[in-house]
Amino acid sequence: MITTPTVLILGAGSSLMYGFPSGARLRKQILQRLSSGGSEMRRTYESMGFNKHAVQVFHDALLKSGTESVDALLEHRTDLLTIGKTAIAEALIPCENEAALFNAKRDWYGYLADRLDAPFDRFNENRLTVVTFNYDRSLEWYLFNSLGARFSKKHAEVIRQLSNIPIIHLYGTLGGVPWDSHSRQYDPTLNPKSIRLARDAIKIIHEGERNEEEFDRALNALRTAKRIIFLGFGYNRTNISRLEPKEWKNCGQPIGTAVERTEMENQEAGRLIGHGITFGDPNWDILTFLREMITLDRP
Repeated sequence: MITTPTVLILGAGSSLMYGFPSGARLRKQILQRLSSGGSEMRRTYESMGFNKHAVQVFHDALLKSGTESVDALLEHRTDLLTIGKTAIAEALIPCENEAALFNAKRDWYGYLADRLDAPFDRFNENRLTVVTFNYDRSLEWYLFNSLGARFSKKHAEVIRQLSNIPIIHLYGTLGGVPWDSHSRQYDPTLNPKSIRLARDAIKIIHEGERNEEEFDRALNALRTAKRIIFLGFGYNRTNISRLEPKEWKNCGQPIGTAVERTEMENQEAGRLIGHGITFGDPNWDILTFLREMITLDRP
């Protein structure tokens, strides 16, 4: 059981091992899919209301903008917002693969689930909040299935207990929590309906704006957290500033993964975050990082 108030901050690297791409890889995949432009893809975009010219305009802007991700482009190009979110949804939905989710070789979700383990009626005593910049719902689906399998409880009971572990998507999701009857199921099937549901739940934040409700929830959790842990995070300057690290009054010394990052890059991120943040070894994946860097409470 995790009894110390803890916030995990997740970036795209946190779900790589479960079949989802990094921001840079997603951009590359979308460009490749738009460039190859098979008849099936053209039909998909046409069914979503985009003609060949609109697809080409989006492709060229994404290719030539020099942005590190699709999201970064869309923050500036509001005219491309709908087709951009459609492209993100169309690329990510096929990644919702249960086989990849429950057979990952370096399964940090399972490690976390084990640290959350408690008698079912005490599961709500866990003090964990997850703040994620990702659209995917893989962690929710993993914990939902894990808790249900461990205790053989009805779905409603499992959902009630999981509600005590907030998973806050700052930029929206691929269609809401998978067990909600009004959301998309965790399913890789692509069709206009599934793409539209996922697209409409994605939120791109423009300059001077933010998703007030979700950001407020996240900031409240960060202000009261005693431990803050960055996992698979890219330490983008804008994303860090939106987390308002100067407001973290109780967190002590944060820690964060640093896969393939240079010492200079970590120093810059450290200046932005403050609080004496410590980074893990650049060769450590998330599972190794958690095992080496911190003891999550488990009395």
